[in-house]
Formats: sequence, structure tokens, C-alpha cells
Amino acid sequence: MLLEATVDGLLATSAHRHREIIVVDDGSLTPVTIERPHTHVVRNERALGVAQSRRRGAAIASGDVLVWLDAHMRFAPDWLDQMMMHADSGALLCAAWWDYELSRPF
Repeated sequence: MLLEATVDGLLATSAHRHREIIVVDDGSLTPVTIERPHTHVVRNERALGVAQSRRRGAAIASGDVLVWLDAHMRFAPDWLDQMMMHADSGALLCAAWWDYELSRPF
């Protein structure tokens, strides 16, 4: 499952940092279930859309830095360290979009 691969990738590439992964199930027909360390699932009973779902996840997050991701992402080993170098700058960071083979940006 893509979501499990994404969460596993997050856990593998962030093991050296305190982290909290919040998965927001936006009213899917089959409720999301995933049991991983540092991972919490919240469910919208009806679909609210991407923006409202991300807002709900942010509202229950306890950290100082928020990173929004989609359920189909993969991560370079140092992605979080590279991002954290800019976290106190006030910058809004957006990742480049790559094809699934990681051979070219869209």
C-alpha cells in the first residue's frame, strides 16, 4: 500500500529526530488503518477536502515544524535535515515534483 510505504519512508529517514506522523483519513470508503510508531490516524466522517483535512491534522499536531505530505511520496535519506536548515528562516518550502523514476521534474 502506498500509504504504508510513505509512512515507513518517513520513519526511516527521520529516526534521528522527534517526530509525530498524523494521517488524516478524509472520509474514505474503507477507513485507513495503519499501526506504526509515532503515527496517529484521525478520520473525517465525511470528506472535507485537502485543505480542511490538512488544517485538522495541523490543529492536533504538537510540534513546532509542520510538514504536509501526500500518501504516495518517497524520501531522500537527508530530506529532513536539508529542510530543517531553513525552518527558522520563515520560508515556505516546497519540494520539487519528480516523476516516479526520479529521472526528471514535472
